[in-house]
Amino acid sequence: MPRFRQSGSRQGDTPRTGATFPVGLAQCFVTLLLVVLLVVGGMYAFRMPGVVPASAPPDEFSAERAMAHVVALAQEPHPMGSPANARVRAYIVDQLTTIGLSAQVQEATVPDYYGVNENEDTVKIYNVIARLPGTSATKAVALVGHYDSVPAAPGASDDGSAVAAMLETIRALRAGEPLQNDVILVFTDGEEPGQFRFGARAFVDQHPWA
Repeated sequence: MPRFRQSGSRQGDTPRTGATFPVGLAQCFVTLLLVVLLVVGGMYAFRMPGVVPASAPPDEFSAERAMAHVVALAQEPHPMGSPANARVRAYIVDQLTTIGLSAQVQEATVPDYYGVNENEDTVKIYNVIARLPGTSATKAVALVGHYDSVPAAPGASDDGSAVAAMLETIRALRAGEPLQNDVILVFTDGEEPGQFRFGARAFVDQHPWA
């Protein structure tokens, strides 16, 4: 309860109140303030980073440079076995060659578990593979993404965004200080048909780098 103090000595003077601030209410206010600060701080920590422009230093990842690859890759639908898919494959090989890597195309035949090929019980795929050597002969790190699309879409997000990110990542790594471990890039073919991941299976089962 608020306490009252009487001022003055004359009888009949009106008392003046000097109420103290309730301790419980102060604690609630401080707690609420801390919660608000924590929520705001958490939202700030998870905010989207700014887009790094193409003018960024060569050893930095640039989203603007990566986006240029997405535009080039997603010109049209390019399902497995199509001429458009061959164009995308040639683009990837060219980009790897431009930054000084030796790109290879793994031509492989895998079982057709989902009946993609009406005339055969196997499927032929073409993976694009490259390797950035490290400074010591230790284990390698593999980055994997598929470059074929579904027949009805150009594949900008699935999986052109991953292919573009891989190309920009390896370009930035190539421009920076040498890494200890090798970095292997595996651009797989034939992921969309039946979601079987034909190219990934071919790399794991048949390629020596696996």
